Amino acid sequence: RESLPRLIVLLAALAVALTVAARVSSFRSYALATVMIIAIADPVANGFGLFPMSEVRNLREPAWVADVRDADGRVYVAGRLQFGVDRAPDPDDTNFVAGLPIVANSALESVSAVSSYTATFPSAWRLRDSVSFDNAMLWPREYWIARDHFRAGSREQRLQYLRRAGVRYFLVPWQEVPSSQRLRADAPYRPLALWMSDVDAPRVFVTAEWIVESDTNTALSRLGEERREVLISSSAPASGLPGAPAADSAVITDESSSAMTIEASSSSSDAVVVLRDSFAAGWAATIDGIPAEILRADGLYRAIRIPMGLHRLELRYEPPGYRLGIGLTSLTALGLASFAGMGRRSER
Repeated sequence: RESLPRLIVLLAALAVALTVAARVSSFRSYALATVMIIAIADPVANGFGLFPMSEVRNLREPAWVADVRDADGRVYVAGRLQFGVDRAPDPDDTNFVAGLPIVANSALESVSAVSSYTATFPSAWRLRDSVSFDNAMLWPREYWIARDHFRAGSREQRLQYLRRAGVRYFLVPWQEVPSSQRLRADAPYRPLALWMSDVDAPRVFVTAEWIVESDTNTALSRLGEERREVLISSSAPASGLPGAPAADSAVITDESSSAMTIEASSSSSDAVVVLRDSFAAGWAATIDGIPAEILRADGLYRAIRIPMGLHRLELRYEPPGYRLGIGLTSLTALGLASFAGMGRRSER
């Protein structure tokens, strides 16, 4: 209704201009110019508020990102649970001291700046996150379940979950993060502050402390509990040949988007290598060239049992159905080529 008077005026002006252009040849060029001006000026004037402008500095990579771009530590950014499908309030949501707007006169522009500052989609800045919406609506079912347990958990349960996820950095509005030191607090985004944990939480490690939990849902429900043991999905025997005992360690020596090499050693004949990367169908592993089974660790991550001694683990990813797709594509191409050949022979 608010736009109706404007539309009536615009239509009347266009009708007059087009009538003049059709009947008065001496004013045709002016009339057509008027139509062009109306066609450009109206959407610009009325759509300006739909496309707010923002200073580039408010959308650049925030300074704290460089502090946490650590290959061996994840980051937890508070407030991520209020985006997406579930917009219910969360205890970790941030109420900014300065309120909104905080970077300009526009609240919408401020929301964009906050979204940029909190790295809502972290892969663009090569961050290893723990709770994000980087692949909105494409998460595996297990992540949704883990997220629901995280949302329902207490502060202590959330901390246990985050430690288990390998989180070393926290961008949160908390007054304190246990066993952590505060690195920075950028105005005007306070009370958000960046904390670094003193607790060791490596991306890959070796442990002999594990128990079997074959039910994935149960393992996910236990992510927030305090324990030392890793929950693995089965007690499948270790692959590879045992060697002399060596200090427990694991190091990623080579990595790409679809392959990884890990040098690992164990002092126990009953150890597992735990990789805090998402478990996904399509990954295959070998230990010293011998195929090995990849197990679920704590419902979300990967674990591989290894024998005593020094070992080389290689992981490679092939999308499920990739070879079937290649085969079907090849057969289709061959069929089309044969059909085309038959058509040419019939023409002769």
